[in-house]
Amino acid sequence: MLAVPRRLMARVRPRNPRRSALGISAIAALGVAVMASCTPIPTTAFVFPLATSQAAPPGTWSQDQGVDIDAPCGANIAAPENGVIIGEGIDGFGPYTPQLLVTEGPLTGRMIYFGHVQHDYVPVGAHVYAGQWIAQVGTLGISYACHVEIGISAPGSTSLPGWGATSAEMLNLLTTSYPR
Repeated sequence: MLAVPRRLMARVRPRNPRRSALGISAIAALGVAVMASCTPIPTTAFVFPLATSQAAPPGTWSQDQGVDIDAPCGANIAAPENGVIIGEGIDGFGPYTPQLLVTEGPLTGRMIYFGHVQHDYVPVGAHVYAGQWIAQVGTLGISYACHVEIGISAPGSTSLPGWGATSAEMLNLLTTSYPR
């Protein structure tokens, strides 16, 4: 579940407390609840990093080193896991490519990268939380159009994966976390 800023909660707090999780999920799906200043979210689940209203649907994604997801330039990208930004910029992916070292859950110790972004929100060394905005979709580096490439290092490594080495695993993480 994503953190919802208090100023937004006042607007979306449902009258029926049993439906509060549904209300928050609906806001998160619109991309409104993901804020750069959010508080830590205790999670063991991978969080889909784009608003579904802006991300192309799963059947259109393609695999190479990671998984390419078409989205409008400027769409916000959220951290899918809690972690630390350990680098930015990767040849071919553009100068702002954030590299997230996962610090909690089953992916602990692995690096997730977000290629072709046009702007990053957090500096190297920053601790980020699942659902926190970290960058904007772009078309920098070797790119055909506005999209983000999301990839993950192999287990026990923080290095960029080889072509197709971990893209099937990332595709599975993204597909299973895609809000339906």
